[in-house]
Amino acid sequence: MMGIYNALFTGASGLKAFGESVRVIGDNIANVNSLGFKSQNMQFSSVLSQTIGVTKANIANQVGGGVKIGQIAQDNRQGSVQNTTNPTDMAINGNGLFALKDPASGQTFYTRAGSFILDKNSNLIDGQGNVVQGWATNTTGLATGNITNITFANSSAQAQATTKVTAGVTIDATAPIVNAPAFDPADPTTYSYKTQVNAYDSLGSVHPVNIYYSKTAANQWSWHAGASSVDLIGGGATPESLVVGPNAYNVANPALPPGVGGVGQPGVQITKGTKFNVDVTIDGAALPAGTAVAVGTKTAAGGIVATPTPAQAALTLQVTRGNVMTPVAAGTANSQSLAFGNTGELTVERSPLVNFQWKSAVASTIQFNFGAATTTDSTGITGTGFDGTVQMAGSFATSKMTTDGFASGFLDKLDTDSTGTIYGVFTNGQRRPMFQVALAKFSNDAVLTKVGNNLQQQTIASGAPILEKPSNGGMGSITPFGLEQSNVDLGTEFVKLIVSQRGYEANSKTILTTDQMLSSLMQLKR
Repeated sequence: MMGIYNALFTGASGLKAFGESVRVIGDNIANVNSLGFKSQNMQFSSVLSQTIGVTKANIANQVGGGVKIGQIAQDNRQGSVQNTTNPTDMAINGNGLFALKDPASGQTFYTRAGSFILDKNSNLIDGQGNVVQGWATNTTGLATGNITNITFANSSAQAQATTKVTAGVTIDATAPIVNAPAFDPADPTTYSYKTQVNAYDSLGSVHPVNIYYSKTAANQWSWHAGASSVDLIGGGATPESLVVGPNAYNVANPALPPGVGGVGQPGVQITKGTKFNVDVTIDGAALPAGTAVAVGTKTAAGGIVATPTPAQAALTLQVTRGNVMTPVAAGTANSQSLAFGNTGELTVERSPLVNFQWKSAVASTIQFNFGAATTTDSTGITGTGFDGTVQMAGSFATSKMTTDGFASGFLDKLDTDSTGTIYGVFTNGQRRPMFQVALAKFSNDAVLTKVGNNLQQQTIASGAPILEKPSNGGMGSITPFGLEQSNVDLGTEFVKLIVSQRGYEANSKTILTTDQMLSSLMQLKR
């Protein structure tokens, strides 16, 4: 009798177990489109058996007591990644969970669902308002400091003054030699070609800077750089010097009018002289603050060097009014010069620093780079001579003109890479790293507590989280513009559903058969 009654409970345990199995399978099927969802599989376990006797060989005869739920195991296999158009959507390829913090309660949650947006305060959040955790980065993208909320409030890019200009220009080898007495930016006959680049001061204001190229001899060029007098206090290019030759000449009272950009250009050129004396007189009202007068000597192409020493050439400066600076200069005629080889390659580049005295900001010094010459250039680099400015027969053309300066700007959009580094793209065209997302791992991710909304929390069994950067410490990488889908396999779930259904039916048969047996027993009384 007891065995028959126990059979009823055995069948009932089967109904309960397979009913729960269908529930787990149904949950998997229901979450087939849930982001980052991991399917579960119910594992059965036998109930404690009952010993009903012992054989002569001292072997116990045991009968099972039915079935129960042994464990509901989580399948942590990678889900497929679906591409999106949102730059803050991220999918984890490999191990790890995103760390999120509830700003109200301070609780930390973990998820594989990387669908993130910016809230009204520019915090990076999930759909429930939990803030994504990560590290702030420096300008090189290196994560620094402690884990913090990822927020882009008050993000801006400060202006950076231009310190370097890189020019790639094709110079016409067939251009005629410029025979003008002196370079004058206001006179197009004193130069062969002009191009322009925008330079930024320390406040982010933009100033057009003109670069002039003058052919001085075959394969020989000089260059000048200057800005408008509207932008400058004074000095936009290296001041030009009077040029001397083999025979002496006397010039009485040559006028030296100030040139465009505040740089005085010589009003007369002295040629064919071996030595000379120069008296400079500044007439009229007092000079404005910041005005300077420089006198020196340099040689023209094919000339000689005249250094201002008593043995070679004497320079005398007489000033009747104003502040005076008297530097001594010696060197080649075109300290700002370019030379080319027979195949058009840049063989010599002389590019001294050019100082700009901006009216609206502090002065800045700009290095002009015309390419890596075949001989060591002003930056100490030797190259092929073809990576920047070259000389070819044909027309002038500017192929490249870049600077390292920029105006201030505000955050325009975000961008993410495979390391989880989030870049800010600003209205001034700059792109800089700002944050790197944190990934968490546990000793056992499968035993985290599910709290809904694709979120999980740590448990005693899971252990404490270890926070690492993507692609480091066994963590997976990040797929930007992507979301991890559920790893539920519908085909497998349907097969398990059929098995569970048949198992449930079979256990119901156990109960039905036992009931019939009990009915037969009750009929014995008749």
